Amino acid sequence: MCARQRVDPNEDYSRAGQQLAEIRKQSGLTLEEVERESRALAQERNNQLYVVTKGRLSQIEASKSSLPSIYKLASLSKIYSLRYAELLRLYGIETEGAETEEEEAAQPARDKDCIPEITEIPLGLTDH
Repeated sequence: MCARQRVDPNEDYSRAGQQLAEIRKQSGLTLEEVERESRALAQERNNQLYVVTKGRLSQIEASKSSLPSIYKLASLSKIYSLRYAELLRLYGIETEGAETEEEEAAQPARDKDCIPEITEIPLGLTDH
């Protein structure tokens, strides 16, 4: 059985959001600048999930219940020049010594039950 941690809808993420706002301000960045940099990163990686709009970032920074996606955290990590693991820790997620987002992504799955088994790969369509 794969042990998966569920997000608690009652969890208070306001402290993490406040810390993200402080990091952004210490970096001298506005909400608009973060959005612009995240759009450039999304274009570079050819994946729009990396985009952090100013509205979404404002929500993340101010809300008690707003949990950013891993893509948004990856963008913020790059934009704020912080290790990905540091941002995860803001949300109570401990990592085992991963230093960068790339190293974290390269970690193999540790629980074979968490990996879906592919038993058949469709090679094409057939006429019926």
